[in-house]
Amino acid sequence: MGAGYRVTRCGFRSFGGSPLPDRGSYGDAEDVVRLMDHLEVGRAALVGASYGGQVALEVTAANSQPVSALALLCSAAPDQGARAGSALRHRAGGAAHRDR
Repeated sequence: MGAGYRVTRCGFRSFGGSPLPDRGSYGDAEDVVRLMDHLEVGRAALVGASYGGQVALEVTAANSQPVSALALLCSAAPDQGARAGSALRHRAGGAAHRDR
């Protein structure tokens, strides 16, 4: 990492032992934007793997100005899970399954 850069990792609610809020709604993308605002991050390169990639896409789609670069690792686009599951069921003859 070059001089003048820092790495910040966030943990999503209910992942890794983090609690969910008692009430009210929240969004992981909104949480990321709030964290960036709190840390006074002007522009950032976002890296997301799996679900984190989906969140990074949501942050970028809603707030493209602060995102200078986006790296997605094994990520799905929002709402792609249902479509992927449908395709899997079709290919598997109607029964979605996963190898164990």
